[in-house]
Amino acid sequence: MAKKSFINTLLERRIPQILGSYLVAGTSLILFIEYLIDKYQFPSSYPTLALFALIGILPSVIILSYFHGAPGKDEWTKVEKVGIPINVLFIAGILFFGDSLNIWEMDKNISDKDIPNVHLIYIGSLEEDQYIGRGLADNYLSKNEGSEIFSLDELELKNLRSDIEADLYGEFYNQNLTIKVLKNDEEIRYVNNSIKKHGKKMETLAGNIYKFFDQPTNIIFIRVYAIKSIKGEILQYAYDVFGAMGDGWWNIMRINGIKKSIQEIKSSILGGIVYQIIEVKNNFARGKVIKIEGNYVYINPMGLKMKKNMNLIGYRKWNLYDNDGDGFTDKDSSYYKWLNDVKVALDYVKGDSNYQQKEIKLQKQYNRLISDNLRSIPKGKVSTTHKYSLKVVSVKESMVIAELLEIPPWTKVNIGDGVRVK
Repeated sequence: MAKKSFINTLLERRIPQILGSYLVAGTSLILFIEYLIDKYQFPSSYPTLALFALIGILPSVIILSYFHGAPGKDEWTKVEKVGIPINVLFIAGILFFGDSLNIWEMDKNISDKDIPNVHLIYIGSLEEDQYIGRGLADNYLSKNEGSEIFSLDELELKNLRSDIEADLYGEFYNQNLTIKVLKNDEEIRYVNNSIKKHGKKMETLAGNIYKFFDQPTNIIFIRVYAIKSIKGEILQYAYDVFGAMGDGWWNIMRINGIKKSIQEIKSSILGGIVYQIIEVKNNFARGKVIKIEGNYVYINPMGLKMKKNMNLIGYRKWNLYDNDGDGFTDKDSSYYKWLNDVKVALDYVKGDSNYQQKEIKLQKQYNRLISDNLRSIPKGKVSTTHKYSLKVVSVKESMVIAELLEIPPWTKVNIGDGVRVK
């Protein structure tokens, strides 16, 4: 009897047919997972996991098809009894430990786990800052002779900080953000001293706080004062809640008023803080451009919730902090580059009747930038000269791809540009 060739043996055991069916089924599975990612924003690591599992289990598929592919009943061999369990245990071990070791995080540079989302909250009552409370209570003070504004004592402030912190932890439990109510004496002392020095210049104040506390996402300043009668009885409380974006100067929200009790004050302050955090977390969250390919822009969402077909705005943002006053001469500084951006735009629109209003605005901005009054520029200043529109075409866990729709002729997309929802 003629000896069968190896190819005939494979065909008799139906190995090519089984492997072909396995390949089709595996490809279909990966394509289905890709659909789930695009449609429902499943984690982008799932296709990699599926591909690894399909390739990893291939030795077991080959063993089973070789020994059991031919028609008829076959006995289990030692190769199967040893090889298949080892293969399965190997895959299970890699899948189990791979997640804890971040093997499946394809781009660690843009992992959401590495993005800080800190909301810094200061609650104080400085005598040097009482013009805030006096301004709020001016009408009340004028109608109640002998009444006066007073700072809260340290015990009242500590209780207020603890109560608000506890309520905020409950409000934002198990969410991807950090609430930091300043309670440490050294940290509070630093903010107090900054307020004494820059209290009436909120941009400079917020910029200093932003730098000192490692660039929080959001800064909220709360000032509370008591209005007392001539006999020392507390008549009312005045409060002010000022919210600044973490880049050091953008005021999102300011609420203030007068309330009868500390409980009413706490409730109003809490509502203002929650509103501020939600606005920053959702509407004012910003992504960052990380890659450009022709008309397609790759974005790290950095907490920004995006969906397919969503309209976005891209913009230039310079990380400025030029207290040395050398921004005019240092060509490597962000300040100089920003100034040059404005000049390029101004040169482009000059003399063009279609850009008359734009020319006026750019000229004013350029004049302000080179004036001596702007020797100190707040960190994170946004260049409104360079904005462009985008439309989301693909959303994955740690990357968004958007198509460039419209951009001013004097600018271009740069890595590091900010992105927000239109």
